Amino acid sequence: MENKRKKSRITKKIMSMALAATMVIGVLSGCGNSDAKTTETSKKSSSDREDIIVGYHMEPATLDPNNMGDGGSFMVTAQIYEGLLWLTDDLEVEPMLAKSWDITEDGLKYTFHLEEDVQFHNGEPLTADDVLFSYQRAMDGGYAGSVTDIIDTMQAIDEHTFEVTLKYAYEPALECFASHFLRVVSKKAVEECGDSFSYNPVDAGTGPYKFVSWDSGNNIVLEANEGYWREEASIKKMEIRFLADQTTLSSALEAGDLDVAPISVTDVLKYEDNPDMGYLSKASTTLNFVGFNNAETPFDNKLVRQAIAYCCDTDELILCAFDSEMGGTATAGAVPSDGFGYNKELKLYPKDVEKAKELLAEAGYANGFTTTIYTPNNTPRKNIATYLQSCLAEIGITADIEVMEQAAVLDEIRAGNCPIFIMGFSGVAGDADFFYYGNFHSGQTYNYSNYYNEEIDEKLDKAKQSTDSAERESLYKEISETIYEDVPVLPTYFQNGLWGFKSNLNCSISATGRFYVYDWSWK
Repeated sequence: MENKRKKSRITKKIMSMALAATMVIGVLSGCGNSDAKTTETSKKSSSDREDIIVGYHMEPATLDPNNMGDGGSFMVTAQIYEGLLWLTDDLEVEPMLAKSWDITEDGLKYTFHLEEDVQFHNGEPLTADDVLFSYQRAMDGGYAGSVTDIIDTMQAIDEHTFEVTLKYAYEPALECFASHFLRVVSKKAVEECGDSFSYNPVDAGTGPYKFVSWDSGNNIVLEANEGYWREEASIKKMEIRFLADQTTLSSALEAGDLDVAPISVTDVLKYEDNPDMGYLSKASTTLNFVGFNNAETPFDNKLVRQAIAYCCDTDELILCAFDSEMGGTATAGAVPSDGFGYNKELKLYPKDVEKAKELLAEAGYANGFTTTIYTPNNTPRKNIATYLQSCLAEIGITADIEVMEQAAVLDEIRAGNCPIFIMGFSGVAGDADFFYYGNFHSGQTYNYSNYYNEEIDEKLDKAKQSTDSAERESLYKEISETIYEDVPVLPTYFQNGLWGFKSNLNCSISATGRFYVYDWSWK
């Protein structure tokens, strides 16, 4: 089986004003890429530059790939660590550290055969013991339940053979082994780092880039791994700068202080007449939602949650977040429109202030109440919080807004201190299990809303273990309808990744919102 990832580049073309409406339709229907100006060049393209400066709106909470739960961490760790398998930008499974694998006829046992010439950044060889160590860390850490709960036993057969036995046959198992949670770390390096590993992960990965430094609140610096087991990256140094405000990100990109960064739709239109800039737009698997703490009053009352669903307009919310409908694809459910288990019958809650007030009165809150909305410190989510605050005021609910860094918001959510919060979740791939099980099954780490429903738990377990596609689809239809009615969270949109870049940079982004600088090059 081919063990090198293809070095293909997504074709990028400038979208003219006359075709803007066409792009909007494509984005809103979840039709994958709308791309901008590029030329096909190989990995061997030469340029005077060998460094890159990336702007990003969220600082990672950690650089421990087996114990992370936020987009910033996923993005940075993807440069440093690798898994047995890899998901391409279009979510197809390819070999990575495992050059091949065998699956028993009953679908329970997976045997992975490792590449034999791979070294960690510390010079130590990759072994099956390191894989076992990494998988066990992920299972013990609590974040990876959506991909590790299927595992029964694991063992290192020999130095280059790793075996996993599942509790039951699981249809999207390969996607699990390719997930960001199951990246492989060096046992020796992790143990030497000790408690500092999460923020100072020296020499622990096999990936194309090595960790150099992390200046909290400012930047992370990575450098190319000279001993990389595949072709060495053409970009030798990467700096990731953290700028929470979208205007600041856009200004820094236009000024030339950044080479690539998330942008707004307004920026896209400005790039029409700028030959030095290009952009990428890609429908993602990142679900953004308004969350409620279902375990605490008043949000333990379904009627209150329904009232809030009726006081908002999802399309307005997207416009407020991004100044354009192009920022995201509105959704009534938790599964992407092209994903397995998507329920097309679910409709967005219409804005109906009078109905919302009636539901509040029925719940015993005719005069409203006071609450707090917690949001990470990035522009779209802060805009959503402000929009939600105004909608709540229309039905008598007074809401303060608490803006914090992403990691701090997550800490507060886990501690049960956030009555309302603006958050997102990126599925491993498109299967409904990756969106419903982790978010809504009791006891799961990503069940930020503290939603507990025994009937839903039973159906989620059954759907997870079934190998009958028709049965799974039927179960997910029932699950989606119950969650739609219960409103443990209010799904809002699947975010469209929108990135600007210097036009002499070959680059691409993934449907998971992740990018992979190893595949990039200067023209």
